[in-house]
Order: sequence, then C-alpha cells, then structure tokens
Amino acid sequence: MFDYIFIFILLNCFIAFFSAPTILAYFIYRYLKSKGWKIIGVVVFILILTYNIYYVYTAFYPEDRFYKGEFKRITGFELSDNAKVIKADASYPDFHGDYCSNALIQLSSEEYKEILKRTLDDKRFQNSEISDCRPTSEVISEYYPNIDVGLLRYDKMKDNCFIGFLDEEESIIIMIIVT
Repeated sequence: MFDYIFIFILLNCFIAFFSAPTILAYFIYRYLKSKGWKIIGVVVFILILTYNIYYVYTAFYPEDRFYKGEFKRITGFELSDNAKVIKADASYPDFHGDYCSNALIQLSSEEYKEILKRTLDDKRFQNSEISDCRPTSEVISEYYPNIDVGLLRYDKMKDNCFIGFLDEEESIIIMIIVT
C-alpha cells in the first residue's frame, strides 16, 4: 500500500513541477492577450512550453556534452572537439542520486594513444578484468568483449569509474556507476 501512495505522491510532484511553467506561461499569455498583444502572448507560451519539453527530454536522454563531462570526471582531462559519442545510455538518478552512465566514444588514433598513455601512467587507475566492471547497458554490451585494456578507479565518493580501450585503437568505453 505504501508503494502506491509513494508513487502517487511522486507522480503528483512531477506533474506539479513541470506544469508550473506551463501554467505560468498560460497566465502570461492571457495577460498579454488582454493588453492586445495576442501574438506575443502565443510566442511566449510556445517558447516556455518548448523549453519545458526540452528540459524533460534531456533529463531522460542526456546530450553528448553530459558524456564528455563524465569522461572528464573519470580521467581528469577534457576530450577534444573531434571526439564523437557513438552510443550512450544513462539511467535516471534515483532519490539517493545513484545512477549508471555508459558511452562509446570514437577518437582519432593519436588521441586514443595519448589518453591510453595518460591513464596508464595515472596511479589512481588499476587494471581491471572485464568481470570486475560489468556493462550496465545493452548499448555498450556489444562492444564490451572487444576491450583490450580496462582501467578502473574509485573517486572520492567511492563511485566506480571505468574506462575501456577497444582493440581497434580508435574507440573507448566509459562507465560510471554512482552509488
């Protein structure tokens, strides 16, 4: 019974949080319409509604910059602008902030070698067998057997930070399991 009440309350909070900007936009529209600025009111309403939809969408399906930020969190340095996120997946954080993030990133062979050298020289990383950090995503699992070098580290919060270098020498897999 408690589960149903909790889900009901959570759903209502979600609706209220995302409905508030839309309701505000509606009242702005009505005010502008009463002043004779109906078109401006419609434009304001559509802009706020579009932003709200975009905000919700990117919360569930993060953009590439999120995964590039995760790479920086794992390694401590930035990816070049030429790096491309090929496939990615992230779970939505739960109430405690726990989530999993996975990405397959394609690099130039020079950048791949530089990142491999820098992470192998980094004392925070330890070699990791494939079984030490299992994939949490179907998106990444198809590439997981091709990992040539796997490195794992735990950050200050004891989160699992994994980087895997694929044997083709142009792609890496990053995974973070935040607990």
